[in-house]
Amino acid sequence: MADNYLEKRMEDYARGRLAGSKARPGRRSGVASVKYPAQGVAVVGAGDGRSRAVIRMLVESGNRVAFTCPDSKTGTAMAQECGGRFYPTGADAMAADLSARGEGVDTVICFTGTDKENCPAFSGARQYVFITDGEVECDGIVLVGGTPEAVAMMVFAIVHPHVTLLPQTICL
Repeated sequence: MADNYLEKRMEDYARGRLAGSKARPGRRSGVASVKYPAQGVAVVGAGDGRSRAVIRMLVESGNRVAFTCPDSKTGTAMAQECGGRFYPTGADAMAADLSARGEGVDTVICFTGTDKENCPAFSGARQYVFITDGEVECDGIVLVGGTPEAVAMMVFAIVHPHVTLLPQTICL
């Protein structure tokens, strides 16, 4: 009986019935997957549900994420849950450390304020994204409102190296 079972399985395999029946490693059912070169992302002022969703999505897609959080306990928990490198010392120290390590930052995401004065200067950053609850005028891309998932998807799309948006306000 064992011989017949093994022969049947080999025939099924040869016909392609078993090929592709297993899920690919690293993919979750129902989650979109887009491959692009890893980007360096700095998140300033994380700590709420939107920032948690953004960090999780960026880390899962293979980006290098470093973030600050005003509350050390929350930041440590987010690093353990979502991944990324947590800097409890603040945004300026994070910028200096990343520069000293030679790690480039392609996109800066600010949850703390609505202008570049609240975000440290990152050499080589090609864009700044500000996430807020009210409309503001600033030199960068502003995402207003939205659920954590909607904000995370927009940031994920903006971080793509071939996406370049002019400074604008996007209401979610």
